[in-house]
Amino acid sequence: MESALTFPRAPKGFTCLFTSPYQQGWDIYEDETGTLWSLSKDNPDRDSMYGKHLHLLDELSFPSFSLLPTEDGGRRFEGAVVLLPPDYFLRVEHYKKMRALNKRFPVTISKTDYTVTTRH
Repeated sequence: MESALTFPRAPKGFTCLFTSPYQQGWDIYEDETGTLWSLSKDNPDRDSMYGKHLHLLDELSFPSFSLLPTEDGGRRFEGAVVLLPPDYFLRVEHYKKMRALNKRFPVTISKTDYTVTTRH
């Protein structure tokens, strides 16, 4: 399971949900009110509010999203369904790693995405 390098300086009560696989980047934390915060791995002056959960769910479907879930992140977003990212088939190994790190992130295809309506 991924662990956050920013954990030692995170404010009390913050829970790390996602962490960057790179030396530079951000770890995403949640505070007691459900607000998400991004803590920079290499420059604390770049820490900022990240948004709410809906914002993160939108980000999960972007090709540039490379953060990996922590154990707490997996529990917090268990059951969340997002569209497959447009680059899914180009970055299968990355998404495979995400799922391997946390079994709560399965690939789910909604049947409604493939429903075809015909007119008679």
